[in-house]
Amino acid sequence: MAVVLTVSVNAQRGRTPCPDPVEANYNRVMSETFAREFTDCPVIIVGEFFANGVPRGFNSSANSPRRFRNKHFFQLVSVGGSGSAMPLTGEIAGDLFVIDREQAETVLNLNRGDRVRLTGVTVIHRPALGAGMVANIFFVVQEVEVLTE
Repeated sequence: MAVVLTVSVNAQRGRTPCPDPVEANYNRVMSETFAREFTDCPVIIVGEFFANGVPRGFNSSANSPRRFRNKHFFQLVSVGGSGSAMPLTGEIAGDLFVIDREQAETVLNLNRGDRVRLTGVTVIHRPALGAGMVANIFFVVQEVEVLTE
């Protein structure tokens, strides 16, 4: 059984139409090195649910784009992944994902380790406070499919 939610998003801003989304490597899409490749056209990734919300100590007001203020945040890890330690708190956390609140019901009911296929684009945000600070990579979810084994 698969649950699919679709949100229409025009990521093109007047550019050439995007091809249909294709599946890409989760770690490549969510890395600071390659995330820019996935900002304009939707891509599909498969990951495991980690948690709802943001990690403790992550200030979503200061460390995420203003347009995310009314979105639901949640965390995923790559399949078989275990997350990584947050710099200030040491808390183990996943990668950051955002979805419209109206579409959040599917992820609110997930358990850690549930496998999902997501379609969306990346957003790279550098906090306003610091030149040289590490960028935060977000995956803006357009479609969620819960995978069953």
